Amino acid sequence: MRFAVILPSIAVLLASGLPASAQFGGGPAQLSVGLNKTVQGTNQKVLDPIHYGAVSAYPFAPFVTGGRLGDGTAGTTTENGVLFAGTFGIRDHKRSSAFEVGGWYWTKFQSDVYQIHARELFTPRFGFQAAYLGSTAVPGTAYSTFLFYELRSRDQAPNSRRQWNLETGLGVFYDVSNGRNTSTASVYVDAAVEIAPRITLNGTFWYVRDRSQDLNRFALGAGYHF
Repeated sequence: MRFAVILPSIAVLLASGLPASAQFGGGPAQLSVGLNKTVQGTNQKVLDPIHYGAVSAYPFAPFVTGGRLGDGTAGTTTENGVLFAGTFGIRDHKRSSAFEVGGWYWTKFQSDVYQIHARELFTPRFGFQAAYLGSTAVPGTAYSTFLFYELRSRDQAPNSRRQWNLETGLGVFYDVSNGRNTSTASVYVDAAVEIAPRITLNGTFWYVRDRSQDLNRFALGAGYHF
């Protein structure tokens, strides 16, 4: 049995009024979970399918910015929006690896941010992601790269009633907006728990300090895997 859930660590335009020199924040956007299946009272591993995918929606997706704001003042602002995401993956059983492509779209209706990403899982637990971030509302470009590691119920507690997984990542965020090139370390934590067949409850937290600002990203939502 197989399910995949999208857990975006989100990006947003980081100034009120959405000036042309808006900054971006962003992080990983895909989390894969493979499960074991109990057959006749034994914990028998069932191979994941070669092709898999998922879609998800996050009605609660606030972006909190603290520090020096776009108008020259200091303080904290919160941008509330919604986010939609999707992914598609191909697994190689011979090498225990997988390749995934996907993306997400965040909007608060008068502004938006999107991400396109690719992920390579070298092992069922460890992988690398590279992503491109942009907007249809204002000019700006950003990139991110992450190494990530997964803890999964199929490995830690294969007989648990509700399947779950936890993913953490450490990487670098590259902000090339407004004619400036800056880079900084970034970290995230993603979590998911299965609440019904093919349905998961998803949550994510992501942090980076970019250009004198502390950027925290939160999201809660649900995913459907196929």
